[in-house]
Order: sequence, then C-alpha cells, then structure tokens
Amino acid sequence: MFVLADVFDVPFKEIAETVGKSPDACRQLASRARRRVHDARPQRYSPPDDEAARVVAEMLAATTAGDIDGLVRLLAEDAVLVSDGGAHKRAARYPIKGRDRLARFLANIGKRYDTAHATLEPVALNGELGIVISLHGQREAAISFEVEDGLVREVHIIAADDKLAALDRPVDMV
Repeated sequence: MFVLADVFDVPFKEIAETVGKSPDACRQLASRARRRVHDARPQRYSPPDDEAARVVAEMLAATTAGDIDGLVRLLAEDAVLVSDGGAHKRAARYPIKGRDRLARFLANIGKRYDTAHATLEPVALNGELGIVISLHGQREAAISFEVEDGLVREVHIIAADDKLAALDRPVDMV
C-alpha cells in the first residue's frame, strides 16, 4: 500500500477496493510502512567541516573558470560523477569515471552557464555539500559533492525536473 500510494500516487480509495480493506485501514498500513522505512534508513547527515566546504568552493570556482588543472588537483584519482536528467533534460548516460575525464566534463559544464544570469545556492543534499543552480529563476540542477580526505570522491548531478521539485518539500534532517 505504501508503494502504491507514495510511489505510484494511487488514491487510498482505489487501493482499499483492490485489497478489500477500508481507506482508513490502508492509510494506517501505509503510515506504519513509511515509519519502518524511515527508522531503518541510516541517518548520514552531519554538518560539513570547514575543509569540505573549502574544497567544494574551490571546485565551483575551478568549474566556472574552466580550470581543468585546478579540478584535477581537487578530485580523487578514482572520482566518479553520476547524473540524472530525467526524461526532458540532457545528462551523462553512464557514470564519468576518473579524475581527468571528470575534470574535463566539469569544465565543459562550467562553460554552459552564463554567470551573469546563473545563481548558485549552497544546500545540503543527501547529507553532502551541494549547490542548486538556477538560470533566470528556474532550477537547472542540484549537484552534491562527497568530500573525503580533502578530495572530491563523488559528484551527483540531478537535473530531472520532478526530482528538483522535491527540493521544495520539507526534509527531516536528524
């Protein structure tokens, strides 16, 4: 019921008719399932340390400047980037692996954004440091950076409109 209601957006009335229970009983079962999923999830969030914030700030500066050498210095040798554009936006189909390839990819992304019209908003995304990029008031992407030992190990880019819309929902940051 939880999956039908929360993932597929099926109304509780339809679920109740299908499973032979009342809509209230279905809501209660879904609520219990949500609680179990939440309680079983590891709580990873911790505020970023100063070094991680510095590394991310330098990554952003190097990306917008197209500074490939600067990016290489900030990326772990086995760094990886994963992106999700959804159905309507372009994104890398496969993970970008390796410091050199990733540095070139990020420098090319930096060239796409006109800094006169782009805004960068620092945020916490899935427990990692991140930014939301907006152009002309429209969200274009959310990018998170996993920093370990002073180097960026993973970059996650979300450009899918439906996932960017989730940024408006309140999140319980424990």
